[in-house]
Amino acid sequence: MTIYDQQFSEQVFSEHPLTAKTYDSCTFQNCSFAELHLTEIAFVDCRFEACDFTGTTLGGTSFREASFMGCKLLGLQWVDCNPFLLAFQFDNCQLDFSNFAACPLKGTQFNNSSLREVDFSGSDLRKCQFDNCDLNRALFDRSQLQEADFRTAFGYQIDPEANQMNGARFAVSGVAGLLIKYGIEIDGLV
Repeated sequence: MTIYDQQFSEQVFSEHPLTAKTYDSCTFQNCSFAELHLTEIAFVDCRFEACDFTGTTLGGTSFREASFMGCKLLGLQWVDCNPFLLAFQFDNCQLDFSNFAACPLKGTQFNNSSLREVDFSGSDLRKCQFDNCDLNRALFDRSQLQEADFRTAFGYQIDPEANQMNGARFAVSGVAGLLIKYGIEIDGLV
């Protein structure tokens, strides 16, 4: 069953379960998906505004052109999502402690979001935008970062020898985060 073009507001889905396998062009506002198993559910061209996904299981969940705005997405295992046509963007979201390891994230937009201690190991982050994002203790290892934009991101530590970085963009103030493994101190850079 597919539900098209509906708006869901202030729903607690642990009390009123999702009934369809596919949600197409739907908007979810101030909804709680906390502690749910969204196994094998597809969200196509859906918008999530101020939603809580605390403790949500994403086994085989599909997100195709999904946008998250002001959502709490702490510790999610995005690696468990269905990778087929996986595409989303994040604005003003909390994604701390999430796992995106080996995810196909090419072109994803992360805007004004917290990505503390997120695992991006082995992920395809080509052409991603990290606009004003906190990447403190985020893990980049064997990641594809070609043409990714980190100019306004902060808190990151990225080893250029352990990642593919051709064409990646950084601000001068972030250069220290690329040299941390060498123990080099640069005056004027934090």
